[in-house]
Amino acid sequence: MSIDRCQVQSNEKEKYYSKVKDMIENNVSGGRYKKEYWKSNRKDKMIHDLTIVEGTFIGAAAGGVVGGACGGICGIPGGPLGIGIGIGAGTAGGMIIGGGIGTAIGVAIARHQSLPKYKQWCETQKIKSFTHNLNVLLNPDEISSHVICPLSQLPVINAVRTPQGQIYEKYELMKWLKKNGTDPLTREPLSEVQLKKDSLDFENGPKKLYQLLKEKVSVAEKYAPEQVQGMKDLMEDIVEAAYSFHRDKMFNLADKLREGKITLKEYEAKQAKYNQIYFNL
Repeated sequence: MSIDRCQVQSNEKEKYYSKVKDMIENNVSGGRYKKEYWKSNRKDKMIHDLTIVEGTFIGAAAGGVVGGACGGICGIPGGPLGIGIGIGAGTAGGMIIGGGIGTAIGVAIARHQSLPKYKQWCETQKIKSFTHNLNVLLNPDEISSHVICPLSQLPVINAVRTPQGQIYEKYELMKWLKKNGTDPLTREPLSEVQLKKDSLDFENGPKKLYQLLKEKVSVAEKYAPEQVQGMKDLMEDIVEAAYSFHRDKMFNLADKLREGKITLKEYEAKQAKYNQIYFNL
């Protein structure tokens, strides 16, 4: 039962970070909402379509008149029969050509009439989407459940989950277990073998969240100013957690080097890797 709960919470965390992905891909200055716009603005859709139909009919009528006149003139040498055939053929051809031209003109007019309102509507929708996703990302319950370690009170960098589904910073939880041997929240016995490595690593979790918040601060200052401080606070927490984790990694590497467990070349290679991942926000 507890493992099932752990899996459910892991899935919830992935959903949370899928919001991060959505926010990264959602550009407030772009996007396509045409279908949604017409669904919510049926009157504008009707006017838009009628303008195109009107252009088609006017074009066809005008083309038919001009085509018929030209056909009749061209058929004069053939007498009454030639004039009749010329008028009929000219009218048909003129209607087809005029209808096409009229449709094109009608589309252009309809687009010109609807474009300002459509752009304004799109901007409103994109802002709504942005602020909604931002509210989800910065919701205290969401952050505490999917980002923050209960022991360190910092964003989790190297996450593990207990059988109850709670995430922890592995280093912090291992220190706790060595001293207490219990689950920090339930106080029930807990050992390292019961822990599960979290499916989302630093680069696909906190680092991506940090980069997203950094990218969107200027947008939030314009559209959601009340959330800006929360964004900056979370960014600072992620940086602090990453630096702390980087420091612990480097201390661990130095110990291994002194004990002869790794070579200097291996030390330098891992140092460069850790610098790139955790120290380069």
